[in-house]
Amino acid sequence: MELKSFIKSTITQIVESIEELNAELSSDTVIVNPTDVKKADTPFINKNYKTHSISNIDFDLTVSITDNAETGAKVGVMASVIGLGASSKEGTQNASISKIRFNIPVMLPSRCPYEENLVK
Repeated sequence: MELKSFIKSTITQIVESIEELNAELSSDTVIVNPTDVKKADTPFINKNYKTHSISNIDFDLTVSITDNAETGAKVGVMASVIGLGASSKEGTQNASISKIRFNIPVMLPSRCPYEENLVK
């Protein structure tokens, strides 16, 4: 999987999971990522008169950079288990493997404890 697709898919799935959980567990006693919660060590942003915490999504990945004469250079996320299979294709291919760590701050969807609807 390409790095860009992996990052987009990961964040999309986290966002969709929070939205689905808040919809499925809509009782007043269960709120996933509630608004108006402030902790001293958590950054936050005020939007629409509500406080939303900023979550850092941490990535610690092993990536492969493959340069093939046919397709050009591509950066992909490697699976934790590397397959032993081989493919035989004509052409020259260079590959290097690197580890990268980074985080992306995201304001995730939240639900206000005082309202029925999800706040986006």
